[in-house]
Amino acid sequence: MNQQKLDAALIPWVTAHEKKKRARTDTEAFWATRGIERARPAMIDAYATPETEPLTEPLIESTDIDNDEATRKRFDYYCVPASPAMQSLVDHVSVKWLAHQKLFSRQEEAHDKFLLSTCLSNIVNAELADSSIEGVTITRDKVRLSLLSRYRPQVFNKRFLVVVDGLVGCGMLHQVKGFAWHGNVRPAKGKLTTIHSTLIFRQLMADCHVTDVRDTKWDRTGQEIILRKKDKHIALEEYSDLDLLANGYRAEVRAINDMLQSANITVLNRPGLPYVDDRDRFLQRQFTYQSWTSGGRLLGGFWTPMSKADRHERILINGESTVELDYNSLPYHCMYALAKSPMPEGDVYNIPGLDPASRAGIKKVMLALTYDKNANRKKFPTKNGEASLLFTEEDRAKGCPYVITRIRARHAGIGHLLGADKGHGLQFIESQVLIASLLKVREEGLIGLPIHDCLLVPVSQADRIQAIMEETSLLVAGIRVSVRRQ
Repeated sequence: MNQQKLDAALIPWVTAHEKKKRARTDTEAFWATRGIERARPAMIDAYATPETEPLTEPLIESTDIDNDEATRKRFDYYCVPASPAMQSLVDHVSVKWLAHQKLFSRQEEAHDKFLLSTCLSNIVNAELADSSIEGVTITRDKVRLSLLSRYRPQVFNKRFLVVVDGLVGCGMLHQVKGFAWHGNVRPAKGKLTTIHSTLIFRQLMADCHVTDVRDTKWDRTGQEIILRKKDKHIALEEYSDLDLLANGYRAEVRAINDMLQSANITVLNRPGLPYVDDRDRFLQRQFTYQSWTSGGRLLGGFWTPMSKADRHERILINGESTVELDYNSLPYHCMYALAKSPMPEGDVYNIPGLDPASRAGIKKVMLALTYDKNANRKKFPTKNGEASLLFTEEDRAKGCPYVITRIRARHAGIGHLLGADKGHGLQFIESQVLIASLLKVREEGLIGLPIHDCLLVPVSQADRIQAIMEETSLLVAGIRVSVRRQ
């Protein structure tokens, strides 16, 4: 027994048991039981580990289990069946659902089968993709579901709740109700309704041979462009299908998605590693502040959330290993071009008067300055100033105003643009450069996976794609930006 591990494991274990004792409803008892199961492996490990073994990994943290969404997945309106086995499962459940509806003299409607198949596909995908996922979160806000939105299939209206409740009634799903949405604003963490499978449904999955996550897929055609009211944390903005600029952007992203779908891309899913579904290649372009010239970065793709090391070790393109081609400080090149000032030589983040070891912190501060709406920043960026931890102790003690003064001295040519809310506009130029590069790569029959301002490419194509990226920056941004390999 390892006493150090046991002390750490006892906290969530005891907390979960106490919550179960105090539970007044089935819902509270259910989530408390889940908490016990989550804490159990750490307890077993503590008893099985010798006392001399060092504690090398963090154990389960003491958190409010009822509010923990780490193991829940958001409902995806575009997840659908992808195999005869999955379709067979939908047909079997549909029969049971219809029988349950008839008990209450309810009539079937035209789109019920689609709603039911999408709901079941979400449950199956979540559980087969990651065994730690405990459910799928949905909205029960009838007002929100009543409003038509281009970001959701029109058949997803209040009838969706009838389908979900029917699946719960016939024993296919469990439902833990939460708070409703307000407009397009998501409720606070832990306040969403959660649905997850029952033992009956899991047995039916086995009977229908639905055992692989590839029994489901996504069909997001038409969702290549999204527009935000403000930044990425704010609600979506509706726009007209007749918007010519939006339709042009959508056509570009659709062409890139077609290239990705037909590409020979493989992910090495080894035992013990998180499963990565290499079919998830759909990209969206996200614009901000209700403007088609603000933001515009590409989002999505299975490779985006992976670490650099994982991408290099686990992704093969055309059977080859990969390399990242990254634009060298593209936003600041564009800013200097906008200011019609020559860019200083050397590393953008090498600031006289600050330790080179503080480079990561300097990068954070400069990035924040491009988005700031005024030039009077007094604190280091990010919540509670965590960026200060990226500076050396000596530089941190000098304070953020001193750091900004040194940055402005080094970059005097664009000093008036730092703190002038240029970030989203620069992001748009960056996205235009990357989109143009990808379209040229596609035209030449090559392949690249976009990650913000860089491309992940096969080694054999790196030289040509690097040249394309540099040429494109000159054509689109008006300045030739060097591309480095990582």
